Amino acid sequence: MNLQELGVKYGTDKSTHTYKGFTYLNFYQRYLSSIRLDVKVFVEIGVLNGKSIKMWEEYFPNAIIYGIDINPNCKQYESERIKIFIGSQDDEEFLNGLKSEIGEIDVLLDDGSHITKHQIKTFDVLYNSVKVGGFYIIEDLAN
Repeated sequence: MNLQELGVKYGTDKSTHTYKGFTYLNFYQRYLSSIRLDVKVFVEIGVLNGKSIKMWEEYFPNAIIYGIDINPNCKQYESERIKIFIGSQDDEEFLNGLKSEIGEIDVLLDDGSHITKHQIKTFDVLYNSVKVGGFYIIEDLAN
């Protein structure tokens, strides 16, 4: 099953947001499919309703999936391979603690607050935790 099909299966909006006729997942499939089985640490900032985090769990069968959200209710989406951290991506102390706990990251996807200064702070703290050859992805850039 490709990533677009998994997105539809889990009902994530990543399967419906489009740019020039392509969804986010079409782009992610293009860049992530070759490393799919090699990814050991995947981080998604912004858990919301847990749909995409479950999709990533299935797509990356050898990875621990870390979700970050400010809503404590997101802890309900934890499983054997999904770990949820509750905190703000605008909190440097929280991000540094996360960095220490998670270690090296294969893929980091920032789909959190979508506030530019938060995205910049997250990038400043976590970028150097992404492995050489890994991916740091930011969704929904604003002004």
